[in-house]
Amino acid sequence: MTRRLLFLAGSLVALASGACEGVGIPQPIPIPHHLRAMSAPPDTLKSIDVVGLPGAVAGAGRVLVTDASGGVTEARSAASGSFTLSLQARGGDALEVRYEDSEAAALLVPKEGIMTPLPPGPITGVTPVTPTSGGRVQLRGLSNGAGTSIVAVNVTSGDAGQATSAGDQRFSIELVAATGDALRVYEVIGGALGPAWALSVP
Repeated sequence: MTRRLLFLAGSLVALASGACEGVGIPQPIPIPHHLRAMSAPPDTLKSIDVVGLPGAVAGAGRVLVTDASGGVTEARSAASGSFTLSLQARGGDALEVRYEDSEAAALLVPKEGIMTPLPPGPITGVTPVTPTSGGRVQLRGLSNGAGTSIVAVNVTSGDAGQATSAGDQRFSIELVAATGDALRVYEVIGGALGPAWALSVP
């Protein structure tokens, strides 16, 4: 089954802070904000990915996505505020995204046909370098063309990153990763995300 993707780009709602006689007042948890759907699953029930780039939520914690039927899918976000999870959804479904006990941010699953189709020729030759002692890994590959936006996610840890391919169509993205982690790399073209290139860290 082809996996489609919803893409969350992160900025957070800035909530007011205050103090009373030198004592800090507990503030609401910032909610995910400025969510952007980057691809469209078909109107039939399909598995989709929801990805948050760094800053999508306030930090490491629980991310909860409620689907149109009331089902809840949970994932752990990385310290950078990035995350990834999969759930069943149809085009036009309204999802709710929460971080810890925050208020919900709305995310609409776009219907098929409103996005620019992806051209043929996915990314090729993605190769991870063995993780360093610092617990990071470098992904290198070849995209469809120069100036292409590439998104990579660590499904195991929730870390995510984004880069733009150079003039020779090559790209490099660094992620927090350990041996055995599952990774996915997507090419962003025409406002949509292509099929995932899946691999694991050696």
